[in-house]
Amino acid sequence: MPGNETQSKSVKAYLPAVWSKTGFTAGQTVGVAMAIAGFPAAITAIPVPRRTSLLSVAVLLSAAVTGGLIRFEITKNGVATGKTFDMTSASGTRKLWEFEPGTLVANKGDEIGILWGSSVGLTPSGTISGVLFCEVQDA
Repeated sequence: MPGNETQSKSVKAYLPAVWSKTGFTAGQTVGVAMAIAGFPAAITAIPVPRRTSLLSVAVLLSAAVTGGLIRFEITKNGVATGKTFDMTSASGTRKLWEFEPGTLVANKGDEIGILWGSSVGLTPSGTISGVLFCEVQDA
C-alpha cells in the first residue's frame, strides 16, 4: 500500500586498519605508538573516511602473557582517549573488547591510532608479537 513503506537506516560497519608490533618488551610506559601493518613504522594512525563510532577492538598475540600485562590505548588525533584494555595471563592469545556505539566518535578525517605499554614484570619479554583490529560503524 502506498504510504505504508517502512524504511530502515543502513548501518555500515568496517575495519579501518590493522596495527602490529613485533617483540613487546617489559617496562614500557603506555605511549609507544603501534604501526599500521604493512607500512613503515612512522605510519601509526589512519584517518577515518566519515563520522564513525568505535564498536570493538580485537587483539591477537603470538604467545600468551605469562606474567604482568600489555596495555593498549586508543588515540584520536594523537591524543590518548582513556579507552584502555589489557592483555594478561587470563586473556590467552585472543581478546575482544566491545564498546557501546557513541562511546568514542571520530569525525571525517580524524586519525585513529593505538598506543601500547607494559608492566616491568611482563613475561615473556621481547618475544610476543601482536596485531590489533578496530571495527567502527557509521555514527
